[in-house]
Order: sequence, then structure tokens, then C-alpha cells
Amino acid sequence: MSKPKFTVGSTQPSIADEIMGLPASPPQRPEGLIEGSGRAGEPRGLPSSPRRPGPATSPVPATYPSPRDGLEPVRRARDSVRDDPRSWEAFATKLPRALVQRLNSQLAADQAATGDYGLAIGHYLEAAFSAIPSSVDKAAAWGFAWRKRQDGPAGSEPVGSRLRRDTALAMHLLPARLRTLERRPKVWEIQAEALARLLDGLDGGT
Repeated sequence: MSKPKFTVGSTQPSIADEIMGLPASPPQRPEGLIEGSGRAGEPRGLPSSPRRPGPATSPVPATYPSPRDGLEPVRRARDSVRDDPRSWEAFATKLPRALVQRLNSQLAADQAATGDYGLAIGHYLEAAFSAIPSSVDKAAAWGFAWRKRQDGPAGSEPVGSRLRRDTALAMHLLPARLRTLERRPKVWEIQAEALARLLDGLDGGT
């Protein structure tokens, strides 16, 4: 059985020519090429192996690594103070010391996980306090829920930060609204429950 012959110097464009859009090169015999072979030094009668372009690489998306849905309200707060800083104002409150420590640990973990070192305590407080129900009865229920979740009396720690103006106003009005109820929790208990719920959601996203 006779071996197939292959014509040297084919006028078919190379893969590189096709990629670059260049016309086919004129037939040329590379130096040292053996007739009937595809490349210099290959055994006679063997076809040349086509050269294939390397795998295409996709551009890296400009997003945070390991994004989590629970962090989205925190990022929205961060974007708000960046884009409209005048809509924010100073705000101070007191929260259980253990909860503040938990918040600090969560902030450090989120910064390390996402590389977003612009996150700050105020962004978490805004995300938490803005989620408190507008209904005073439902807001009070959050405070009673905090009483059930805490193990016992705990020391408090002052937290100074900034909130969006409308969120801060809602927090300032909350004490007077709670006084309309016969049975009412403390404002800080409602705030503590709001922050705990936010942190619970972030813990569940890890």
C-alpha cells in the first residue's frame, strides 16, 4: 500500500494568517525541509500537525470576590454616603458590648473577604437601623425579641457614627412613639435586635 504524498508549499493560508487576516504566503520551502514531510526533521511521508491557537482568556470581571447577598444593604449605605454625604449626619447610641465586638469582628472579616476596605461601622448601623419597621408595634416586637435572645444583663458601649438623615430622625422620634404603648421595650433593645438580625444574615452567607 503506497504512502500518501503531501504537497510542500501549499497555498492554503496558515492559522496565524487567518487570525491576522493576511493573504496566503507564496509557496516557499523552508531550509532543511524534507519533501513529503510537514516540518524539518520529521520522518518522510508524515503530515504536519496543525498549530492551534492557545485557549482564549476571559477578562477578569471588576467585581468584589466572593460577593454575598447579606452584605448588599451595607454596600448601598456605603455608596450613599460616598455619593451624597450631605444626606448623612452624626449619630450616637449605646449598644451591648458583646454585640459591638461582634460587629467589629464582622467588619474585619468582610473587609478581608471582599477587599472592600471602604466598609465602615456606620454602613452596618445604617443598614440595620433603616430596616426597623415603621410600625411602632412591630418595632416594639423587635425589642422584645432582643430580650429573649440575650442571656442576661450585659454592659453597654457607646457607638458614635453617622446615619442617613431620615434614619437618624426615625431613631430620635422612636422614644416618643414607644411611650404611646402600655408595654414597651427600650430604644437600644430595638436597635440591638436590628443589628443582630443583620449580623445573623451575614453569618449565614459565609
